[in-house]
Amino acid sequence: MQRLEIYNQYLQQLINEGKAYYARESTEELDTSRKEAEACKQPFRYRAKEYTPSEIETFKEEGRKPVIRFKVDNSRKVEFNDMVKGDTVFDMREFDDFVIVK
Repeated sequence: MQRLEIYNQYLQQLINEGKAYYARESTEELDTSRKEAEACKQPFRYRAKEYTPSEIETFKEEGRKPVIRFKVDNSRKVEFNDMVKGDTVFDMREFDDFVIVK
């Protein structure tokens, strides 16, 4: 039980620092966004959505449980030396904001 408390503490710290956020899209809404990207021959990349207070209230009334996503800094590249592959570079624009808590 104590471990859960420390996870929650650091999760809240990430949220407070703007490094993580609540996402409230339904599975169906995400599927629609993926299909729209596919129709445009674009890869789907999840990015943070801004919600109005009334939208958030509606989601709560609907019983939607938000997930918490890690906000990927897509303005940079991550470079490191892999002991097997050598110098490796990841362009962070290629990555979604990923779910860290359901």
